Amino acid sequence: MSKTKRTNRRRLWLLTAGFVLLVACAVVWQVFPPATWGEPAEIRDDNVLTVRFLDVGQGDCTLLTVNDTAVLVDAGTVERPNLAAELLAAYGVTKLDAVIVSHPHADHIGGLPTVLERIPVKTLVMQSPRAAETLGHYYDKTLALLSEKNVKRVEPTAGDTFSVGEIAFTVLGPLADEAEDLNDLSLCVRADYGERNFLFCGDMTAAEEQTLLQVDDGLCADVLKVAHHGSGGSNSREFLEAVRPEIAVVSCGLYNDYGHPHASALTRLAAVGADVYRTDKRGTVTVTTDGKTVAVSCEKTEETKEKTTKYREDTSSFSF
Repeated sequence: MSKTKRTNRRRLWLLTAGFVLLVACAVVWQVFPPATWGEPAEIRDDNVLTVRFLDVGQGDCTLLTVNDTAVLVDAGTVERPNLAAELLAAYGVTKLDAVIVSHPHADHIGGLPTVLERIPVKTLVMQSPRAAETLGHYYDKTLALLSEKNVKRVEPTAGDTFSVGEIAFTVLGPLADEAEDLNDLSLCVRADYGERNFLFCGDMTAAEEQTLLQVDDGLCADVLKVAHHGSGGSNSREFLEAVRPEIAVVSCGLYNDYGHPHASALTRLAAVGADVYRTDKRGTVTVTTDGKTVAVSCEKTEETKEKTTKYREDTSSFSF
């Protein structure tokens, strides 16, 4: 065999071997992607607070984690009672140091019974209802599980402060003693981490906002969980000017029946210079901070992708 033929045969062998190796690597990558190798990734970075505004549809559910501390603010909807617990499990949460309930409406505590059944909870921060409303089975089930699971309950009042791990909380409202509508009695809680602040308002109405503006100077926050899913009946101009959020997160369901967020609320948020992120369009919105800098990322859930695709097939009037 000539030298040229031997060289060509060697080159052919090397090319064939290289191709086989590439195919083998591709197969291994598909069957055993890097994310599945070794132990699951932890949900935290040391000394970095991660605030996930979870995509639970037309409801509220926010997870705060830093180091070994985990706090939940509200727990999703009664229509998807297992979703909050499933999302917590997906993020590696095995215990909750505290659950804060803004108010016991179905779209804020509908998933709480399942959370209490599946995940150890140390403390529940929730006021007793002081409104002329009849609450559903989800509320009764929550009360029963508090006793069964030996969960400590704290009923906060305006002015209270408490810490959960490295996160400091201040209860700003409500200031009213009772109301016809539970929305008017939503907890307004500010979470502080280093120099950064997060404000959670539940379904607080414009009337409660005006009351807080008269007596409270602690409303300014870097990140605002927009009240009542972006309702125009909340998020008044005066309130937003007092908060002056850099980031505003609207938790709402894709093409929900209420039309949330309302155009008037979005206009007022834009007027104060807030960057608005919506869970119906962006999926779970994650804000991280080391106490000084703040970063935002978004992730669409598969359900949101499927709903968005279906909606685009049904009509051309919707776009991101």
